[in-house]
Amino acid sequence: MIINRSLPILFSALVCGFFLLSSCDKEVQVAPTPAKEIPPKSFFASVDGTPFLDTVLWAVNDEASNKLTITAYADGGYPKITLNLPADIAVGSFELGGVQSSHSATVEVGAGPNTLFVSDATNGLSNIIITEHNQDDDYIIGTFEFYAIPSWSPTLPGFLVSSGEFTVNYY
Repeated sequence: MIINRSLPILFSALVCGFFLLSSCDKEVQVAPTPAKEIPPKSFFASVDGTPFLDTVLWAVNDEASNKLTITAYADGGYPKITLNLPADIAVGSFELGGVQSSHSATVEVGAGPNTLFVSDATNGLSNIIITEHNQDDDYIIGTFEFYAIPSWSPTLPGFLVSSGEFTVNYY
């Protein structure tokens, strides 16, 4: 009778072993991570209370100078708003200084002399907030406002660029 008890135990061990070995042969399928959808590009600002809507929007990442430049033109090429940032800028809030600053903005109102206005950090109104920057998919999202002063004579009156927001892909 000892043989009769050993037979069910042996059978159970063989069945368990079979299932263990056969499960090792199966390839586990893992669903790929869906690619993050890149948001559509957009740009808006208000220049002294007048809405600025771009007709041309582009951005360039110059890796040699570590500079990310975002430029938006209105109809006819002017006005033109340009934001200059470090290419590796992180999410956060930054002051927009003059053209020599690593974070700056300009407004160009025409093609002639005395048409370039630059961001002025001395009034406390000039800043940019980066809410998302994906360097793998090459896009950046943020908001901005700045007081623009004449580049040729900083003592002359300028104007306020407010309610700025952007979503751009860059190359």
